[in-house]
Amino acid sequence: MGSKIDNALLEYGIYQAIKKVLDYWLTKLVVILFTAMNAYILFVLGNDKQAEKFKDNFKLPAEFILTNAGLIVVGTVILSGLYGILLSFLNKKCDNLEKEFNDLNTKYQITLVVLQKIEDVVIAKRKRFADLAKRYVNTPGVQQPRHKKIFDGIAHPEEQIQLLIESLRDCLTAIYPNETIKVALMRVVESKIDDWVCHSPYDTKPRTSIAELKNPNSTFSKCIKQNKIIIVADTQNEIQKPVTADIMYIQGQSDPSEKWCQVCAPIHSINSNSIIFIISIAIKRENVIVPENIAYLEWILSFFKSRLALEHSLDQLKKKVS
Repeated sequence: MGSKIDNALLEYGIYQAIKKVLDYWLTKLVVILFTAMNAYILFVLGNDKQAEKFKDNFKLPAEFILTNAGLIVVGTVILSGLYGILLSFLNKKCDNLEKEFNDLNTKYQITLVVLQKIEDVVIAKRKRFADLAKRYVNTPGVQQPRHKKIFDGIAHPEEQIQLLIESLRDCLTAIYPNETIKVALMRVVESKIDDWVCHSPYDTKPRTSIAELKNPNSTFSKCIKQNKIIIVADTQNEIQKPVTADIMYIQGQSDPSEKWCQVCAPIHSINSNSIIFIISIAIKRENVIVPENIAYLEWILSFFKSRLALEHSLDQLKKKVS
């Protein structure tokens, strides 16, 4: 119930309105005057000459104040204290609201980036379909192409996969600007890494060999074994671990003086649910992505993983038809 009331007060701007009143300069002036009045009352109560002077100057109001001095002092102290407590409470509530708004806005902006990048991939496929349709739609019946030819014309899973990996990198670059980011896709066959499918940018093929990446301690091998995303926030720290530790990264051909952030995420077959690909994300700065970001990262990758799995199925069909 309290949470519902809390949410309603925030939604209808009650908290914000009260905070605005408390932050107003006149309200602060009143609190200062209350505090000053307390000090003066206590001063008058401790000095008979000042008390008489106070009575002579203010007559009945002075009599009332001095008669009820205890209640007035306690009351104004409580009001001043409540002002500070209430303002602190409202500041926290409004700050949380602003943070939630900023988080929601950030997520919204990221969603737009992701959807735009996915749309770029869809546009490429749509254009291929449209070009093929334009070529054959008015072709006389006797000259109509065979189904296989049409299928080969519209099904280009290799190109789509490359576009998806490029789009994923573009998306991550938008989320983490000013970072050096490399994204690659590894093929997995029968729970073992097989070979690179593609990588983005084009000129940044991973340096470590497939044979080295088959090491049980590599991030790829750990990803397959544990069947989940593996995040290595700082590769330099990882390679410095003792051999008895649970190591999640091997140095391979990478520069040991560099600090990278490495992520490996599995993609599962639509039919068998076995791992068919591993997305590799490498960022040339430590702790850009940390294990605490896993839910957020899963959400971003989900847009791409399902489409990569779809293209994998399409590739299998195309090979069967061929």
